[in-house]
Formats: sequence, structure tokens, C-alpha cells
Amino acid sequence: MDRNICVRFFTVERSGNNAIRFGDALRQIAGIMDLANRELEVEPEVILRLEKLRDERGMISGEFVRRQTQNLPSRAPHGEPISRLGVDSIGHSTAFAYNPDLSIIALQLARNGVTPMRVMLYVSNILNLSGYQSYPIPTEEGWAALQRGNVRAVLLRVASPANLVAVEPRHTTIKDGLQAMKAAVDTTYVEATFGMGRGDHDMDNRSALNIMRWLWRERSEDRGGISKLGAKVIEDGSSARWLNLLSYHLGGNQTLDLPPDDPDRNFAIREAFVRQVYRDHLDVLRRLYDQAAM
Repeated sequence: MDRNICVRFFTVERSGNNAIRFGDALRQIAGIMDLANRELEVEPEVILRLEKLRDERGMISGEFVRRQTQNLPSRAPHGEPISRLGVDSIGHSTAFAYNPDLSIIALQLARNGVTPMRVMLYVSNILNLSGYQSYPIPTEEGWAALQRGNVRAVLLRVASPANLVAVEPRHTTIKDGLQAMKAAVDTTYVEATFGMGRGDHDMDNRSALNIMRWLWRERSEDRGGISKLGAKVIEDGSSARWLNLLSYHLGGNQTLDLPPDDPDRNFAIREAFVRQVYRDHLDVLRRLYDQAAM
């Protein structure tokens, strides 16, 4: 496992007529004693389970595990020929922390780990709930610029628009348009700017924020090959400036001294770091997202 641990914040929002708060759903899953009964294939060959849960001091934290059953590595003992691994699966661990009052989750992000949307799918489907949605949380600077400023344009670069998952009809329209442009000229990516030109009018901020929020979530799920996402914003009558939204995701990074052969100790160190990142940003999160528990 990479010792450079990346933690990012995401909102958790209930979908449809889902009446179960996310924290209560986690507690219900943790009440399933048999780990095998906690497992769920959320996507083809993507098996998740809630491994550990700790609920104390207003914070829920724990570990999600993704079981890898395909393309397993081989054993290569010192001085011996390479051979089969000898087990039917290996596990990829993801630490998290969740504040029920804010309904915000801090999630460790890793190449082989668990993405926010897969967490939402897992919690929803294992309890047969109507669902949860998650969205990235910007830094305080990014939030202030988007909320107080007027959006003049939105810029995006997408390599695989067909892989985007639309949430609303307007998202489907954008996805189809990007896909058609890419196919028409057979390019490796499509870069598009939606804007108001040199006129005096701004974009509808609500619509612009909705589109950016959606695309930012798709980027966090590694869908669509989104390599650029920006907004041209005018704040308080000043000149317009471009914001690179991909650099404004709230969270923390640190290189940790993780034991390679002790999964419990390894997780304990990562969990402590995720909880610390949450404590470090709690005041900011309360200012930005103080709301009724989800």
C-alpha cells in the first residue's frame, strides 16, 4: 500500500424517499455479525464490505474493504520460482470518518481503494434503501468564489464522455453532445467552454454550479477521463479569473509510517490520520455546511 495517504471530503445526501440517515445505516450494517453477510458486489467484480466501525465522540469511523478476486498477483518467495498466490482473493482497505451532524464523510482515496459512489451504492443496496449521493467539497476559498461570485463560463476537458453517469436530464444532454463531438472528429478528448462571451450577462449560477458539481463528482469517481474543470468567475465587481476546480478539493495528505505486514496496525494508523484531518477541518466544514443531519 502507498504510504502517501490522501483524504478528501464529500457530502452525503439522501435520495428519493430514503428515510434512513447515513450514520444509522452504517450502524445497521455493523450489526451484521457475519462478515460474509456484509459483502456485496456493487459492480461486476467489485465486492465491498464494511470491515470495522467505531462510533464515539460524535464521529463514526471505520474501514471499508474491497475484495479483489480477479487478476491476482503471484507469489515470488526469495530464491524460489514464482507461483500461484494460493488464496481466492486479496483485500484493499479504505479508512473513513463520518460526522452525522454535518453528513460529511472524509474518505481515504487510493488507486485500488473504494470510491465515494461505491460506498453510497454499497450502503444503499445492502440495506435495500433508495439511495445516497455524494459530492466533493471545495476548499473555503473555492466555496467563497463560487458562492459570492458570478459565473461567466465553465471549461471542461473529457476523454471518454460515454463513461459519464448522468444524474439529471441536463447532464444527459451535455454527455450526448460531448460524445457526438468526439465521434464526429475522432479525437482523443473533447474540450468545451460554455460561457456568456463579452456581454453583460452572467450564467445562471444555480445551473452552472449544478453542472460543475456533477462533473467534479464524475472526476472523483475516475469516470469520463476528466482532466480539466474550471470556472470563470467575477467576484465583487473585480476582473474575471479562472478557477481550476480540480485543485480546490478539501482534504489532507501525509506520508505515514505504515507496517507492511500488520493490517490491523496499518489501519489503526490510517484511521487516526483520517480522524485528525476531520478535526483539523471541522470549523471550516461547520461554517460551510452546517445543516440538519442526513
